[in-house]
Parts: sequence; structure tokens; C-alpha cells
Amino acid sequence: MAPTGGRYMVVTKSPLTGTIACSNSGGFFGAELKNAGYDAIIIEGRAENPVYLFIEDDLVEIRDASHLWGRVVSETTDELKKVSKEKAGVLCIGPAGEKLSKIAAVINDYDRAAGRSGVGAVMGSKNLKGIVVKGTGKVDYSDEDEMKQIVQDCIKKLRDNGVTGQGLPTYGTAVLVNIINENGVFPTNNFKESYFEKADNISGETMTDKHLVRKNPCYRCPIACGRWVKIEDLNMEAGGPEYETLWAFGADCGIDDIQAIFVANHLCNEYGLDTISTGATIAAAMELYEKGLIKDDEVDGTPLKFGNKEAIIEWTKKMGLREGFGDKLAEGSYRLCEMYGVPELSMSVKKQELPAYDPRAIQGHGLEYATSNRGGCHVRGYMISLKF
Repeated sequence: MAPTGGRYMVVTKSPLTGTIACSNSGGFFGAELKNAGYDAIIIEGRAENPVYLFIEDDLVEIRDASHLWGRVVSETTDELKKVSKEKAGVLCIGPAGEKLSKIAAVINDYDRAAGRSGVGAVMGSKNLKGIVVKGTGKVDYSDEDEMKQIVQDCIKKLRDNGVTGQGLPTYGTAVLVNIINENGVFPTNNFKESYFEKADNISGETMTDKHLVRKNPCYRCPIACGRWVKIEDLNMEAGGPEYETLWAFGADCGIDDIQAIFVANHLCNEYGLDTISTGATIAAAMELYEKGLIKDDEVDGTPLKFGNKEAIIEWTKKMGLREGFGDKLAEGSYRLCEMYGVPELSMSVKKQELPAYDPRAIQGHGLEYATSNRGGCHVRGYMISLKF
């Protein structure tokens, strides 16, 4: 019953960095796993053919997933939900994980991502398409009355806090866009600048005022920072982008079209890609292209220019499928830039792309980037809160 306690971690060696991967995700999968009676699932070895893991309380089975291989996340999730009599938690990989992209994510509940460090590629290397979990039990407490009181106290703290009680519930994590930009910490055009003049067009305020359908909370979370938005370009509704995603496909690529970012975010969820690394890798490719290092014949008619909204959509698709030049992009920005002899144009630490905070403006956060065992990461020590 603990607020924000339903999250889960994917822990493995990272194919992107070569160090530890410890990717966190919300949604409902973690709660289902705990209600089934498990604290962790350890997966070893490799299946000969595609499989998925089915768990329903004490029943644990490895089942054939050949019919799911090659399918996007929403289709896979729909099919895996059918195999359980009750509403189950589902996590899976998309084509990016199957094709061992080093920036592939694990997606659960359609739009929640254990995104960073290439954990999707590890599942793909094991021929593991997904995991289905249904738990019919509940968590026991040594003193349930005391637990209820602690939870009430925690919820009060969350609601009384300006960020968790007002900012995040109203605007989602995208509340940070204007705050970070106005303080000159919003990396723009592959970190060439730290301020984006059109940031308000991709802000949480704009998303809430013009595009929000409803809030999309994780399991038992009173903050409800998740967004469900109208994607006009696709004539559909889906999970909306987080702050980091709005930045990666937005300012970092010089783009202020929020609908184009919605589409790119949705494609990452479908193909199973980390939005931060995907957007940042495209941004690095844009700088390589504008410096003349990537030639027109390599990109097959879709110029990688800053401000080109078609580029973030087209190249996200091709990264997910490792098609054409997308095969190089799927390796992440460091390996891409290294191919052209300029690894310094990759804004990364330990080969993992930096998130949406310019370390030149917040040096404490730069120290966190430099020392994190996870590489370019903003959750090992969040110095932004102390600064602002």
C-alpha cells in the first residue's frame, strides 16, 4: 500500500556501457510480481527459440513466443494479456530488443519503460520476448495498523510538497521544461547551447492546456505524474512523453513541434527504445550531418538537420528496425560518433547518453555524471533539486 512502492528494477550488465545496468520503471508490473509472492526473478541462459515467462502465483512456466517475435510492444502486450484469466502485468521487448540495439528498453504496461543502459537487448539475447505476471495474494505487514499510519503520513508529505502535491500532478514531469530552460540548463542542439527559445511550445503547461486527455498514474501513486495525450498526427490517444523525452526529441534536436515528439515517443514505446538515448543519438547524428561527416547518400533522403521534425520520426522507426543508416544509430551516439572519428561529439559518460541537464551550469550534477556507476544518469544523485 506504500505510495510509489510499486516500481521495479531490471538489473544486469549493460551492453551499452559494459558496467552495471539498473533500469527503473513504474506502472503495475511490479505490484503484480509482489502480489504473486516474489521479490525477484532471476533469468539465466538462453532459450533456443523465442519464449515468454508466465507466472501466476505458484504456477511458473516457460512458453513458446515464436508467434510474437517481430511484433511491436502494443501487439505483444495485447496477446500476452489474453493468456491470463485475470488482468495481468506484462513486460516485453519490441523489435529493437530482438535486434540487440544497445539502447533497447524493456516496456511494461504499454508505455512504461525500464529504459536506460540497453536492458532490452539483454532480454533479446536470451530470446525472452516477455514476462506475464498475475498475483492474487497480498503483501503481509508485521503491524498493518502501523503501516496504514505511516502511509497516511507519507501521503500527507507528498500532498503538502509543492512539487509532488502541485507541480507534478498538474503538469507531469514536463513541469521541468520551462524551469530548467529559464535557468539556462536545457541542452540544445546536441549540447551546443543551454537555452531553447521555443521551449514553452514543448512544455508541461502546453501539453496540459492543449493535448492532455487524462492523468495516467502508476499503481497506488497519489502523485499521478503520468500523462495520456491526444496524438493528432496518428489520430489516437497514448501515453505522453516525460520531461526527458520532450527534451531529447525537442530542444536537443532543435524541434518545438510537440505533436512530432508525441509520435517519436510512441514509436519508442512500440519498438522498445530508450527515449533519452534515441533522441540524443539523433541529435549527435544531426551535428555529424551538419559538419559534413555524414553524407546525403547515407541517410537516403531524410536530412539529419537540427529542427527537422520528420527526421526524429523517420530515424526512430529505422533505429527500432535497424534499417539502413538506422543500424548505425541503434548502437547509440558514442559508437556512432566513434565510427566517424569524433567520439567527443557524443554527449555521454561511459557511452551512455546524458539526460536533460547541462552539467556546465550545475557542476554538482556534472560530478554525479562523472562518478555514477551507471554512466550518464540523473538518478544516482539528483543535484537539480538542491540547485533550484
